[in-house]
Amino acid sequence: MQVKAAVTLGYQQPFVIKDVEVAPPGKDEILVKIVATGVCHTDAVMRDNPGVVPMPAILGHEGAGIVASVGEAVSGIKVGDHVVLSYAACHHCENCLSNHPSACEDFNTLNFGGRREDGTHPPTGWETRICPCSLASRLSASMWSPAPATRSWSTRRLISPCSARWAAVSRPVAGRCSTA
Repeated sequence: MQVKAAVTLGYQQPFVIKDVEVAPPGKDEILVKIVATGVCHTDAVMRDNPGVVPMPAILGHEGAGIVASVGEAVSGIKVGDHVVLSYAACHHCENCLSNHPSACEDFNTLNFGGRREDGTHPPTGWETRICPCSLASRLSASMWSPAPATRSWSTRRLISPCSARWAAVSRPVAGRCSTA
């Protein structure tokens, strides 16, 4: 699928709008049509510090949208669902197991390393781990939370920075991040 995205072509370079190809979702991924997004300070830090993110890069991690397609191994979500995007975490390091996924030991590699969770690179070469500032984003099926239906898309996008907390109350895991 071809979409427009805010791309940085090199370190300390401005974001430019480019047409890019987004690969179809893998078996454990979803494709989200982005309705609202933002680029925050974290994205600028990643762009401006050589060696942190492979360039060129599509950054951005605050997004909300509508599920456009799902991989065959994905459950609990369907085409048409409204979602808030989150970040990736390994779910097995000490920080993740202590309910601190934003401090995941593999956070930078998983979120800014330019690879899928299985270590492969997307066939298009443009996509980073999370790219909500494109008009479509292909991401791991674990990187979403249901969007609150009573909120505007702009508000839903702002939930994204708090998405780990939102996920804990919207789809808790028994024994971890559980509200029960």
